[in-house]
Amino acid sequence: MMRPLSILVKAWLACSMLRMEQVCKLSLLSFATWAALGLHAMERQLWDTNWRFALADSANMAQPTFDDTSWRVLNLPHDWAIEGNFYVKNPSGAVGGALPGGVGWYRKHLTLNDSDTLSRYVLHFDGVFMNTSVYVNGHLVGIRPNGFIGFGFDITPFLNKKGGDNVVCVRVDNAQQPNCRWYTGCGIYRHVYLLRSSEVRVAQWGVQVLPTVKGHKATVVLNTTIESFAKQNRKLSVRQSIYDAEGRRVAQSVTGCVARMGKTTVNQRLNVSHAKLWWPNAPHIYKVITELMAGREVIDRDTTTMGLRTIAFDATTGFSINGQPTKLNGVCLHGDLGCLGTAINEDALYRQLRMMKEMGANAIRCAHNPPAPELLNLCDTMGLMVIDEAFDQWRVGKTEFDYALFFDKWAERDLTDMVLRDRNHPSIILWSIGNEVLEQWNTTKNQGVDLDDVNILLNNARDPARLAADESLSDNAKLTRWLADIVRRNDPSRLITAGCNEVSPNNHLFKSGAIDVVGFNYHSK
Repeated sequence: MMRPLSILVKAWLACSMLRMEQVCKLSLLSFATWAALGLHAMERQLWDTNWRFALADSANMAQPTFDDTSWRVLNLPHDWAIEGNFYVKNPSGAVGGALPGGVGWYRKHLTLNDSDTLSRYVLHFDGVFMNTSVYVNGHLVGIRPNGFIGFGFDITPFLNKKGGDNVVCVRVDNAQQPNCRWYTGCGIYRHVYLLRSSEVRVAQWGVQVLPTVKGHKATVVLNTTIESFAKQNRKLSVRQSIYDAEGRRVAQSVTGCVARMGKTTVNQRLNVSHAKLWWPNAPHIYKVITELMAGREVIDRDTTTMGLRTIAFDATTGFSINGQPTKLNGVCLHGDLGCLGTAINEDALYRQLRMMKEMGANAIRCAHNPPAPELLNLCDTMGLMVIDEAFDQWRVGKTEFDYALFFDKWAERDLTDMVLRDRNHPSIILWSIGNEVLEQWNTTKNQGVDLDDVNILLNNARDPARLAADESLSDNAKLTRWLADIVRRNDPSRLITAGCNEVSPNNHLFKSGAIDVVGFNYHSK
């Protein structure tokens, strides 16, 4: 059993990068053209342009017949808070930039001419802050309180597919503030995609890549989850191919399977000779193409990237990558882009990371929630190592309206989705399940606590009586184990940490035994 490694932090991490290859090339084909050409493999269309927006709120705004002609027309990503006026009495307060929150609505029309009755449509959001409700043709499709994790809804049952007009409406509620300890922005601040697939498809984030490297050879285990809406079982083949950075195919495997209604997982093992390793100074990237085939027809296709590398933490020798001891020099990076706000902009993000790398940083810690996908793609290609962090609070809140209000209902879903979305990035070396959570001590729910009081608790000396008193597991220690188990269930290949500013061994998180790599956020003495 590996002993926990103590890492002195608050300068945990840092970054910079090469320009990312676009995740998807915009297809100029309409859905009608796709159907006519028989292209049933999943199509992914960036869906950022020509949204209508109003900073207002009415239940009628979800209805297709609502008149939105006077609304502002804009392109996403969008942060309405940064467009507002600074005002000392804005509820966001100093931590939120003293900028306005409120409730905003977005509306967009979708016209389809799809004669394929079996095709499926998913509307995917990379990030919306916060309390998002999505409507299609007046029907509530789904909600997502968390403003930092991506999510998608299958909107097929609510669509007019044959020559009909469809209205997509998104309500964003960021009225209750303060709900964070830093500037978050407001609105659909990351990209939106519309996806079309057959009734049998690769599930969202459904390809897991688990490489093992020995010398110049690598074995890559690929676990593929297939999602089927078909009433009948389907005999299919899964063809998976690995390509190097020069576009040469270096491995391929084909296996048969039976796709049943619901989800089915297929396992394959591929061998890569003359493996090129992922190093911080030479970040070689491979591409994995997964094709779902009915006979010779490709009915769905998924593309993911990976790197071949080994990482290890040891209490005596520290961190190593590919067997080479390496010091992590970096920063904790929040998701905003300074005076530009939070609306994701790849050029601005690249500029941030390039400057940090020029400064000497080789790693970043995502403070304190899942980052934009573009950041991880850039870290992959620039050779920056990442600690991917899930939460700034668990059940005990740090501000009056923060994520603690949603933790019990949503934490498992949000943490699972973070790991599923990010687990194939070679840049990620650790998962962090929390930052300075108040469950380090004996606590009860404290919604409504003053932010200044929280900062005093986090930064000043604490009462030793609030720590674990004996060897029995407290509820907070059990909660730590529960979160760590969620991570390990979805990714067994990386260790788990948490940023802790209570350095006593009687910290409830430490007493859980679930933390592999102990993160000390200051208070080292």
